Amino acid sequence: MEHQTRTAIELRYSGNAARSRSLNIRSLAASLSGFTDAVGEYRNIVLPLMNLDAVADSMRPRRGAFVASLVLLGEPVAIARAAAPDAGGGSGRGMADVTDVTDIAVGFIETIGIFKARVLTTGDPMPNSSERAVMTEDGVEVTFAEQATPVVVDHEAYVASKSIRLAKYLGRAFGSFASIDVDMVTVCAPDSGGSLDIPSGVARALRDVDDLVEVHKPLIETRQLQIDTIQFSSDKWRFKDGDQKFYARIADRRFLAQWDRGEISFKNGDRLNAVVRTERSSIGGTLTLGERSILKVSNPHAVLFQPSIDDLMV
Repeated sequence: MEHQTRTAIELRYSGNAARSRSLNIRSLAASLSGFTDAVGEYRNIVLPLMNLDAVADSMRPRRGAFVASLVLLGEPVAIARAAAPDAGGGSGRGMADVTDVTDIAVGFIETIGIFKARVLTTGDPMPNSSERAVMTEDGVEVTFAEQATPVVVDHEAYVASKSIRLAKYLGRAFGSFASIDVDMVTVCAPDSGGSLDIPSGVARALRDVDDLVEVHKPLIETRQLQIDTIQFSSDKWRFKDGDQKFYARIADRRFLAQWDRGEISFKNGDRLNAVVRTERSSIGGTLTLGERSILKVSNPHAVLFQPSIDDLMV
């Protein structure tokens, strides 16, 4: 990654197992895997254009706890957004930067805090019919249940807290220790000072969500996609398929190399013939679609727009 930024998330496991240094290695591996997937899912929800890696950095006992560190490495990216042409006949392409990985760590911890607040208020980490959310100048004012005290949370964190896929990964991260001798998992962001304690009761509630989600074999199909947002310095662009817009990571390295060298050229609105891979899962028996990726661009040239009879009659 070029111009990468770096931060860390610390996971502190406390309880008799940690104090006696007898943590189960399989539980620890499952927990770290769940946290890694949860960070990636949070990124997919709030900032899908950021290239982000999460890797285990160190594991060590410290002051009656066992501490594991996840290092987040992120690359600031610039995007070209579709816009109206300017007066001089230009493309109207605009540029924007993304947030820092430290903000990802802070938002991730705040999102976990929303799940925790739901469990402590309603017993369920997912929203129920009594939950109310109102936009304010400071964020989102949320009432988790009738007669509950409203709290103000970050908008992106609240959006992420409604994702059952994210809850599933957190269920694996915390649920691995819900039934053994670990009383608390503390999630910390040392660079910002953020910290959150997750007791075993909250961990068990998140583990129950994990049991509701079943992952299916990905769907692979050839489709013609329209480019909605061109992504520079990254392999993730936004596409349009009918009325639906979605981000997809481009896994066709030959296509990306040609694009980077300037051998092929595209603009927003062009169409591509692509082999698309779509992640799928069932949540409570209902099929949902997850992350998409472009496995291959079958013809690395823009597909010309073919006008319809109605277009020609205008």
